[in-house]
Amino acid sequence: MNRENEFGYSERYDRVRAIQASYDASCLTYDSLYFEEQSSKLSFLKDLDLTVNGAILDIGCGTGISMQWMGAGVIVGVDISQGMLGIASKKDFEVVQADMCSLPFRDEAFCVDTFFTSLHHALDTRTALTEAVRTLKADGLLVLSLLKASDWISSIHSLNSMSEVCAIHMSDTGKDYLVIMKRQKESLFQVA
Repeated sequence: MNRENEFGYSERYDRVRAIQASYDASCLTYDSLYFEEQSSKLSFLKDLDLTVNGAILDIGCGTGISMQWMGAGVIVGVDISQGMLGIASKKDFEVVQADMCSLPFRDEAFCVDTFFTSLHHALDTRTALTEAVRTLKADGLLVLSLLKASDWISSIHSLNSMSEVCAIHMSDTGKDYLVIMKRQKESLFQVA
């Protein structure tokens, strides 16, 4: 008998809960361990001087380090870890607890979606990316910081196979690759 039938939950649930528990346990020390490293990556984005006119969604926001770099406007953070979100909410950010593979937002709600060193935690990279693109407005930007030590190449392959987005920038930030994609107004490949 498989686990799902015997216990009423799946292995996927176990993996999500393990990720959640790991980040809940490290939430109080996360900023002191990673603030400098994350800020260094985010400075590359600041140097690009992107203009954003609308709401931003930070997927896998953790304690809100990246949201601190995003400036004014509507910024929403989503994360699976309640502990991380507790820290982010104390920094006065709007946060929502959710799995990046099932975002609780309407279609085309955001002008920019970001994954800063978080996409490698997705149980299904393609589903997480599809969800992000779904919530992006036409001409919206998808900004990814992809950890080199992860299977970042599969993320790029997943993005390349999505006709709704096209790459407009890629740079090496040291430990990560910074990739910026733009959502097309229409799919590049329309079926008649």
